[in-house]
Amino acid sequence: DRQKHRNSNKGNLDILIGISHIELDDFNNARIKLAKAIALGKEDEAESWIDYMDSTDSLRAAAAAN
Repeated sequence: DRQKHRNSNKGNLDILIGISHIELDDFNNARIKLAKAIALGKEDEAESWIDYMDSTDSLRAAAAAN
């Protein structure tokens, strides 16, 4: 039972660390951690954060230009 619980949580830590990197504006490392979470079966959660980063790229670039 413990092993079953552990297997269902694979990738959760990588998502959490990836989100933390996003909050720190460290998008390269966020993508690395989220890609690892995808490899561990957390596609839906990780891809939504990747989509978020992709959708805000232009906003961040415009803010950096000012």
